[in-house]
Amino acid sequence: MSNVWVYLSPQLVAFWPVWRWYCERYTDRSDEPIGVLALVTVAHLLWSRRQRRTKPLFVPGIIGAAAVTAVYCCMWPWEPQAVQALLAIMALAAVVSSFPEAPRLTAGDWVLLCLSLPVVATLNFYLGFPLRACVAAVSSGLLQIAGFGVMLQGTELLWGEHLVQVDAPCSGIKLLWFSCYVAAALASAYRLRAFGAALLVAGSIPAALIGNVMRVTALFFLETGTLGIARDSAMAEWVHQATGVSAFLAIAVLVALVAQRLQRRCALSPPPAEGESRARRYVPGGLLEKSVWGGLFAISLVAGLLPFVPMTSVSVSKVLPFSGWPKSFEGRALKPIQQTEEATRFTAGFPGQVAVFDSDGRSIILRWVMHETRQVHPSADCYRALGYDIKWLPAFIGKQSERWNCFEARRNGCRLFVRECIFDSDFKGICSDVSSWYWAAVSHKTSPPWWIVTVVERR
Repeated sequence: MSNVWVYLSPQLVAFWPVWRWYCERYTDRSDEPIGVLALVTVAHLLWSRRQRRTKPLFVPGIIGAAAVTAVYCCMWPWEPQAVQALLAIMALAAVVSSFPEAPRLTAGDWVLLCLSLPVVATLNFYLGFPLRACVAAVSSGLLQIAGFGVMLQGTELLWGEHLVQVDAPCSGIKLLWFSCYVAAALASAYRLRAFGAALLVAGSIPAALIGNVMRVTALFFLETGTLGIARDSAMAEWVHQATGVSAFLAIAVLVALVAQRLQRRCALSPPPAEGESRARRYVPGGLLEKSVWGGLFAISLVAGLLPFVPMTSVSVSKVLPFSGWPKSFEGRALKPIQQTEEATRFTAGFPGQVAVFDSDGRSIILRWVMHETRQVHPSADCYRALGYDIKWLPAFIGKQSERWNCFEARRNGCRLFVRECIFDSDFKGICSDVSSWYWAAVSHKTSPPWWIVTVVERR
């Protein structure tokens, strides 16, 4: 296999924008780094299954890699970076698994490769609000069955004078990711066939949703003080973390039990023992092999040059006139100041207007946006990218009864209290997080333009 890197180098060079984006997303802390766990897992499992027996080059794998690279090239002007990364990993994995000594990828391996992408923040953006709404609805039903007169208000549970918010961290995205990861890792380790792996991974999704419902339902008793534990105490924090860990362990055990049963029926046949066939060095040759390698090299060259080709994009979004910045907020005057490092994070690629103001010692970042877009990032992602540790806090109720997402950001002894809310054109608070705002905008429940307001106070 001394020529492996020679044949891999075109693919590695072709997808250089993907590798740069991949590293940036994991090093700037704007996304959860849990995808590395899936990447390390699949690498370990493939290495443990490496073969030393004689077998020909898997030509269909090379053809598949060329086809995926061609799709990457055709969709380059429009596809999101996450899709580019998915295609790049699929193409590279297809090439690696085609070599004589490399094991063929199972369905579980492919799922692990997909999970290795840094897309947790993206999943939170698109799926965060729908999952929270679903969890809140099911949890309220369970509590009503248990005899609690709980009322459902969007993603909030109202019980008497207690209002429990199913906020962004309670969406269960990470729990869903870990559930799929356990299922994919077991499917790979047990070498399950495609049907068995698909059944296991698909079954892990409702298991994660049910586990998150039980977790939120249990935390309802903590948040309402039914357990007699103060919400701000260390014990409450411990119970909160223990509840999440317990939910994950229950899901993992359930998935493992199902995987063991599927192993008996859906496992692939084991490869021949090492002694059954003597290993020999692979020497490329033959017209067919040379042709497929030539085609892959050519399409990889095109893919590598695409970032240098000037592209023009046409926006069909309605352009709205900017009415100017407000003079005051919450009864306090706004004084424009130079953008800070934090504000620069908000500004990058933003489809609207951004400005920073001082208001009696508070920093207020105003973002004006004219249409729904993925480029509206939660402030928590920006602060994580700046190296802050994030601790989520209970919702803040404003003067107009609007709800704010709140968290504490810590870095090098600096403590910031950050709250964020999204307002409509009349400065009426409509959403506390970007996921719920996005779906409200897409479903035309609110009209543009919008104001995303982030208030930062030192503690």
